[in-house]
Amino acid sequence: MLFPTLPHAAQAVEGDSGVSTYANTPTASINVPSTINFTTITPTAAGTTTTATANLTVTTTDSAGYSLYLYSSDGNNSLTSINPANTSTIDAINNGGVGLTLSSLEPNTWGYNLGTANPSTNTTYTAVPTTDTTPIQTKDTSSTNSANDTYTLSFGAKVDTTIASGTYTNSLTVAVVADPPAVSGLTSITYMQEMTPEICANSNENDTTRLIDSRDGKYYWVAKLKDGNCWMTQNLDLDLTEEGLSPSDSDISTTWNRDSTYPPQTTSTTIADVRSTSSYDPGLHVKNAPANYQLYCNSSSSAPFESQSCIDAGWTDVSSFTAMNEENQLGTSIIDDSYDAHYLVGNFYAWNIAVAGSYTQGTEAPDSICPKGWHLPSDSSNDFYTLLNSYGIGTITDGNVALGPLYIQYSGSIFYDTIQTPTPKAPDPGVPPHLTSAGSSGTYWTSSSGTLLYINNTQVSPSSTFYTWPLMSVRCLAD
Repeated sequence: MLFPTLPHAAQAVEGDSGVSTYANTPTASINVPSTINFTTITPTAAGTTTTATANLTVTTTDSAGYSLYLYSSDGNNSLTSINPANTSTIDAINNGGVGLTLSSLEPNTWGYNLGTANPSTNTTYTAVPTTDTTPIQTKDTSSTNSANDTYTLSFGAKVDTTIASGTYTNSLTVAVVADPPAVSGLTSITYMQEMTPEICANSNENDTTRLIDSRDGKYYWVAKLKDGNCWMTQNLDLDLTEEGLSPSDSDISTTWNRDSTYPPQTTSTTIADVRSTSSYDPGLHVKNAPANYQLYCNSSSSAPFESQSCIDAGWTDVSSFTAMNEENQLGTSIIDDSYDAHYLVGNFYAWNIAVAGSYTQGTEAPDSICPKGWHLPSDSSNDFYTLLNSYGIGTITDGNVALGPLYIQYSGSIFYDTIQTPTPKAPDPGVPPHLTSAGSSGTYWTSSSGTLLYINNTQVSPSSTFYTWPLMSVRCLAD
């Protein structure tokens, strides 16, 4: 009897692809019988052949490919007798690596074949390797990043009457090494929620693309900037509902909905409602000359960006225009009937909404309304300061922050009531909600309570503090 014994192993390791970061750790497994038995045969003087066959299944996940190995466990690829007194062996095929059919085998030799069908008279066999230096099978799975492949592993042998009868065996190892998919840069992904720290790390400075927020299908420009981080280079434009957000696609640890301590409200489309909704969608508007901070508007109109004062300041409704798919290097927001979405004003949010209700006054909020894989800039981490400082922007600005590569817009803010001075600085409920300084100042929340980036025509303050109830813009950066 002949018994090739197969103690098998599955290994998932990072192959040497020359790429230092990977999206996920691959997994790999092998399913193959632990023992494969040849049929009992009666040798003849001319030699009698026999085969043994089993299915071998390789399964991988998060892999760009795999290598399958088969080799003798102790470096000896001969079949040896289980009787220590019997020194006869059935040796591995020795034919210079060229496969031989079963009938062509020399007497008292054996080999293996890996295929996808049961062996036939034309199946060729080769010697079992003695080391794991060369795989017997490789496969590229980069198109699916997974595999579930079943092979037919067969062994063939020929024995004659010159060796002693008995049971001959060998112990073989089967192993699979899965190669992880190499992480490309941010231009290789489609959705905001696909962003990972590895993808950002693998991107080059100034790499830029448009990504889709899977929550509502809206597109956002993103870029890797000089500070080494990947940022949205466009204001967040997410409309909220009372149904809230889910951790599956948003930067929150638990579901945020109407049952939460600080529940979301449906985003309003008129500023008269912002006292109750704490978020406002002005529609699609860009400023014709985004860096010209001398042109600005204030308005308490229900649709302030469509008021005459804002139109006179250069704000334009581009809802009937087409968004550009290529980055515009001209510093203009509109070309013919197309607009550059970098310059969209986006939505306005109160701080407690920007942090998805996760706040405790005076603390750093752990959550935000950013897409999953993104978060609000942190004041304690000096995110805005580090970004601006990397471009040499200190405490003053000439308006160029509104242009590329930062595209930090002078979107203004939404106030309602008025802070009275001097103390106690209580809100005056008699003042209606209104848009202020749209075109000459910009305010962007951080995750730190009441702390924001403030820019206007003369100054840049990346760590301003203010009340949490006014509505301001939101930018997100990648985790």
